[in-house]
Amino acid sequence: MKRLRMNHVSWLRATVAIVFATCAFAAFAGCASPKVEVEQSQVQSDFEATEQSLIADGVFVQSPYVDNDDYALTAFDVSDSHVADDGANVFNAKATFENSAFRTTMDVVATYAKDGDSYVPNFETSNVSTKAISGIVYDPPGHVGLV
Repeated sequence: MKRLRMNHVSWLRATVAIVFATCAFAAFAGCASPKVEVEQSQVQSDFEATEQSLIADGVFVQSPYVDNDDYALTAFDVSDSHVADDGANVFNAKATFENSAFRTTMDVVATYAKDGDSYVPNFETSNVSTKAISGIVYDPPGHVGLV
């Protein structure tokens, strides 16, 4: 009987040692994973600053029938952030811009490539959708009119 007890204790010690080693390895592996260094607030601020290029690229609607006032970023929701194999910080987000006439939503992939001690952003947009949120304000001269 004593011998069975001894084997049971040895088995228990071995199991505890294996569990401890597995946990230590998992903790070490987790520490070794690269961490996203760019703050989400920085991504939002940088993307908000792209308004003029989004207008120039035709992403934002401009119309002769409404006031084309400035667009403002009203929502920026990051759904995922990770470090790519090349070390870039990558963010997936949904953004909403509005002015007095239109609301535009889009998916955004923000990639921050490491350049020395800093990161350089690059933004790609897709699934752009614009909805009118006000009616016609102007009927430009020479326009045939609305039927």
